[in-house]
Amino acid sequence: KNTIAMDAFGNMPNMGVGELVMRLPGTAPGYDPEGNVGSVSVRGMPSAMTSTTIDGTPAFRGNGARGISYVGLTGAIFEQVELTKGHTPDQTANSLGGGVNLKTRSPLSMKERRRITYNAGARWAPSFFEHGSERREHPIHPLLNLSYQGAFDVWGGERNLGVSVSAFYSENVNAGSMKVYNYQNTAASPAYLYDYRDVTQIANRHITTFNVKL
Repeated sequence: KNTIAMDAFGNMPNMGVGELVMRLPGTAPGYDPEGNVGSVSVRGMPSAMTSTTIDGTPAFRGNGARGISYVGLTGAIFEQVELTKGHTPDQTANSLGGGVNLKTRSPLSMKERRRITYNAGARWAPSFFEHGSERREHPIHPLLNLSYQGAFDVWGGERNLGVSVSAFYSENVNAGSMKVYNYQNTAASPAYLYDYRDVTQIANRHITTFNVKL
């Protein structure tokens, strides 16, 4: 079992959960068509054989699939990742590969009373490279994260109320272009060109989350 803090490897490119889990021993990333880490393989098993829980509660995609996509899960609301590669007797045997447990931030585990965390970054598509028209019109793609955590004394107790509020916004843009030339199927020269295609694709994934935990 490996337990690691979300900020153990510094700032991830998209602050995604999958970007951290894939760096743990015995795991390998599974990429979606846009190049994002959507799943992980544990001990060489298919990613569908790895269960994911949030604070111990199973998380499912909703269509009967056991695995979930990490693309929409931002690390802004989590503080730790627990990776179990060999299940212990107290755990359910519902995944052959392993288990990933995401622990949300808890103000009651802090030493200080208040904590404010912020992160601001951006991806830039410079104009001196070749881009499609959509990306030239929108070259800056931000990543913003702001969170507040506080521990309070209520009803005569001491540090018995924790408040955690976080907001996250990001744009993750992937673009590409492709030129296709289909020539006459012959060894003679010259062979005529019968099909030419110029394709430009862009995918801008917006992720906006707001989380309140008491």
